[in-house]
Amino acid sequence: PACWPDLKRDRIYINAAGRTPLPAAVLAAGEAAMRRKAATPWSIGDTEGDKDKIRALFAGMLGGEVTARDIAVVPCCSYAMSMAAHNLCGHLRVRPPDRRRVIILADQNPANVMMWQQLCTDEAGELIIVAHPS
Repeated sequence: PACWPDLKRDRIYINAAGRTPLPAAVLAAGEAAMRRKAATPWSIGDTEGDKDKIRALFAGMLGGEVTARDIAVVPCCSYAMSMAAHNLCGHLRVRPPDRRRVIILADQNPANVMMWQQLCTDEAGELIIVAHPS
């Protein structure tokens, strides 16, 4: 409750990460980063070091054998999904025809659909769109 002071308690929101309400601590960190950026571009600091720290923290959250080297920091989800689809090029086609499936949720942003449509077209695969409760 304290993390999201403005949210109504009778609802849960599990849509896209880019539209998910921010916990108060995340909002404060984002505001601080924007203030650094607004001052001057060179006052932003060591973003590579920040990425390394973020990778390590996220790996720790996942636990197990996951290390910071297993985590990719990318500019946006559509870029990451495009890279994932690109890395599957050539791999879908060699599977038996009944195992060439890509499954996505209905009502996705086009940026998370088009690359899978193209992959399935190029690799003679099947795109399965799963409905979800609204």
